[in-house]
Amino acid sequence: MLLIIEYLILFGPALMFAGVGLAMFPLGILLGSQGMLMGAVPMILIELFSLLGLYGCFQLVRKHSDPSVLVAKPKVLLVQVLLGLFAVIAFGLMGAFYEFGWHLYLLLAPIIGAVHLVYLNREYLFGNHS
Repeated sequence: MLLIIEYLILFGPALMFAGVGLAMFPLGILLGSQGMLMGAVPMILIELFSLLGLYGCFQLVRKHSDPSVLVAKPKVLLVQVLLGLFAVIAFGLMGAFYEFGWHLYLLLAPIIGAVHLVYLNREYLFGNHS
């Protein structure tokens, strides 16, 4: 139960940004069709990577809550989480935040949450699966 609360607190803002990104997804496609492809591609990639990362972290929460549940293979989960981390870092580097402050939580919280989930599931992710 505490892990689910932690997941909601740490990934809630990222989930809200992903929702806004889904709403803006048609705009990215429209910009790409209007000749502004270089501006639309990063926006679309960040959105896709963040959704993959959130899905991978959700699977890690499920796996930790019930070890008998079937989730994706460990390598696939690691790739999903790494793509999500890449999306968060790219979102920060695109100039979303110009100064340090409380809003830095929006960038650090998903990173801390993903690292914690990987640590909790380290036996599944890095264990011997022969």
